[in-house]
Amino acid sequence: MDDVEPLLRYIQPFLNHGNQYYREGKLVISTFAGEKSKFGHDTYERGWTHVKRRMEEITPVGGRGFW
Repeated sequence: MDDVEPLLRYIQPFLNHGNQYYREGKLVISTFAGEKSKFGHDTYERGWTHVKRRMEEITPVGGRGFW
């Protein structure tokens, strides 16, 4: 997956769902095989940093300790 938009569209409707998991007030996101996604960047770290920045536009997201 090179584009973070589908991920944002998938998560956004569930942000206020009662079963959505938040830790210390920040959304916890887990992926299956996400370690292979660079989201159009040259490294995994840059790709996932980009994802985190984009997610922060819609809700607080856990930082490095959560990854």
